[in-house]
Amino acid sequence: MDVFTTIITGVIVFTFGQIILKLVIEPIQKLRSTISDVAFCLKNDYVYYMNSDDVPTEDSTATYKRLRELGSKLHADLCAIPGYSKYRKIFLLPEFNSVVNASDKMFAISS
Repeated sequence: MDVFTTIITGVIVFTFGQIILKLVIEPIQKLRSTISDVAFCLKNDYVYYMNSDDVPTEDSTATYKRLRELGSKLHADLCAIPGYSKYRKIFLLPEFNSVVNASDKMFAISS
């Protein structure tokens, strides 16, 4: 009977761990990766969206498209985390409204 209890307990712990991993940890890692991509794009392509008159049109268009994609991805990754406000402090994530505002501003820049 002890072996059966041990096996059932192990399966339950493994299943619970996988649920937490798939529903919480992986979406948070994805959001952090997107935040770093946004920071890189904003720093790296600064010249294209601040001086759009002085750079080739295809370069500035590609930058605007990239900013729009990153803004969409940022908002989507944020919404993929269930109970974001509960995990925000634990994983040191930015506030929900700050991420939404950043996404909106990226759309404004790309327009």
